[in-house]
Amino acid sequence: MRKFQKKLARQSKDSKRRNKTPIKIVKLHNQISDTRKDFLHKLSTKIVSKNQVIVLQDLNVSGMVKNRKLAHTY
Repeated sequence: MRKFQKKLARQSKDSKRRNKTPIKIVKLHNQISDTRKDFLHKLSTKIVSKNQVIVLQDLNVSGMVKNRKLAHTY
């Protein structure tokens, strides 16, 4: 991604290659996005199939930081 964006910045305006490079950047971005979604989907499926109970806890972190006893680092 970084390589293509640098390449785009260096290319002269109104050139044929400059018109093709953003398309390559978009394709690469979609590929990275799909890879990440696939990994998260596989991971969540694995967690759900192995465990029978999943617990989420909503913590008020900003309130905990303001409380001196909870914010104390050891």
